[in-house]
Amino acid sequence: MGIFKSATPVDFGQQANQRRQGGHHVHTVIWQGPPATSLGSMDALSDVVEAVEQAGWRLERSEPLDRDQAGRPTLLLLFRAAG
Repeated sequence: MGIFKSATPVDFGQQANQRRQGGHHVHTVIWQGPPATSLGSMDALSDVVEAVEQAGWRLERSEPLDRDQAGRPTLLLLFRAAG
């Protein structure tokens, strides 16, 4: 059993909603994907963006961060309050 098998899944939408209700105008997420073995759709990343945007945020920019030792891509996602 790996370290991530026992990790609690992050509820990105709930975290974004709590931050929005707290009166904040900027929300950041660090997202780490699976090792890049092929090109194609990144549904997990799309799901994160959708969940955060449903809480009243809009993705303003994304920045790549260094890959970890397993080669997993890591992104910093910066959201701003919508409307």
